[in-house]
Amino acid sequence: MKILAIDTSTAAASSAIVENGSLLCEFTINDGKKHSEKLINIVNIALENSGIDINDIDAFACSIGPGSFTGLRLGAAAVKGFGQALNKPVIAVPTLDALAYNVFPYSGLICPILDAQRNMVYSSLYTTKDNELRKLEDYRAIGIDELIEKLGEFNERIVMLGDAMPIFGEKLKKALPNVIESSPGTLYPRASSVALLAEKLYKEGKALRY
Repeated sequence: MKILAIDTSTAAASSAIVENGSLLCEFTINDGKKHSEKLINIVNIALENSGIDINDIDAFACSIGPGSFTGLRLGAAAVKGFGQALNKPVIAVPTLDALAYNVFPYSGLICPILDAQRNMVYSSLYTTKDNELRKLEDYRAIGIDELIEKLGEFNERIVMLGDAMPIFGEKLKKALPNVIESSPGTLYPRASSVALLAEKLYKEGKALRY
């Protein structure tokens, strides 16, 4: 099964193709340009470099937020258009789930944070159990000071990632000695994580048709 996924939830735009749990190709760009100017290009790059025709894709996936409203709308419209035109299923993946999956299977806690403006972040909390990513808390918008207070209740190591880390990372690490910042390559949502989670959702019967 081949899945083409895109992520346009943050300033970075990403496309990837996964086949039966293996990553064939991924392309990410964070050059400050509008997603509308580069979305089709990054999809074409993934297809061309993996040697796959778009007609051979079995399903399309995208992240559905939280994140940039404009970026998410463009990504959803593109994936829906592909699904309708080719009569293929579409799979929606929560952005925070995909972001946490960037560091799967980390053995401690995983806390993705996305910038929600005004000292707020979108966040949740995850762990790995039975070789699966498990969400421990509901998705939420929360003030950074309140998040620090909540995370202070945990003694184990917490790996943090997301586009809010360049804004709040130093504050978090100063307040919480158990916080670890993820590597730059995993900081932003990745289409490969969207695709791998989409494959799981597809097997669970959670794909959509338009």
